[in-house]
Amino acid sequence: MNTREENKQLSDLATQVYLDQNTEITSTLPEFSGEYADFVQNMTAKGVVIGKLAEDKRGVAEGKGNLREKAVEKGLLLSKKLVAFAKRNRNAILAKEASVPRLIRLPDIELHGKLIALRVLGEAHKEEAAAFGVNAALLTEVETTTGAYFDAIPMPRLSISDKKALNKDLKDLQKKCDENLEVIDAIVDTVKDEQASFHAEYFNVRKIIDSGKRHLAVIIQVNEAGSGAGIKSVKLEISGQAEPGTKEGTDLTKTVKRTSDMGGCRIKGLQNGTYTLKASKVGYAVQTATMYVNEGELTRVMMELSKN
Repeated sequence: MNTREENKQLSDLATQVYLDQNTEITSTLPEFSGEYADFVQNMTAKGVVIGKLAEDKRGVAEGKGNLREKAVEKGLLLSKKLVAFAKRNRNAILAKEASVPRLIRLPDIELHGKLIALRVLGEAHKEEAAAFGVNAALLTEVETTTGAYFDAIPMPRLSISDKKALNKDLKDLQKKCDENLEVIDAIVDTVKDEQASFHAEYFNVRKIIDSGKRHLAVIIQVNEAGSGAGIKSVKLEISGQAEPGTKEGTDLTKTVKRTSDMGGCRIKGLQNGTYTLKASKVGYAVQTATMYVNEGELTRVMMELSKN
């Protein structure tokens, strides 16, 4: 896959995650369910093709059985935590995607693809599901054990003709996904007035696809010291200086946000520069942090607040 294809895939996944998180609204949209089901099916098929292209490896390693057991163990742990988070938030689609009751019985290649899919789900919901134990440490363990297990699977290299066929399949499936999203765009546009916030956020996500650039600049997660639970309604004040040469100049207006029920906050459109982040809430000690924003890069900030 080239950079453009990788950006497309990440963008499509971001759109899928956003729609999965808003089933209460999407379930009321006319003709949405059928088109979205088709989109998910095409995304799944595209993921299989991408997985096959990534499997262009060879060789056999010792101890594949042990490596498989470790990968399955971590995958089941992540699945359990994601399902718990999904059920708590009444997200039936995510619960179904994260549920893997037959994981241990899957053949090698299918198991590898499922473990990757679980990690992608974990990354997508890491901020919101932090209180359920979906964190960077667990996701790293899943990635590491999956990689070690994959390296132990004996696979012949793909032939040139096989690669050409898979790349053609990838392009065809991407075209189908684009067509699905074009229809979904039109459906979402019908509720511009009734669901203004959902409509605006959806098309912000879709702008990533149109431009191939990352619009999401910063993800902030605020947890309670000790328990690790996310803290909602924390006031976030962001101020700083942009780098010289930005179109808005060097003086930046202070941005004030609030964290979600799970303690997370996503901020878009920040210019390159160094920022000071101040987190405050009644009953907790104020905390500050410095964060750096670079074009095309996603900045993640983790903060802990201690009770007074």
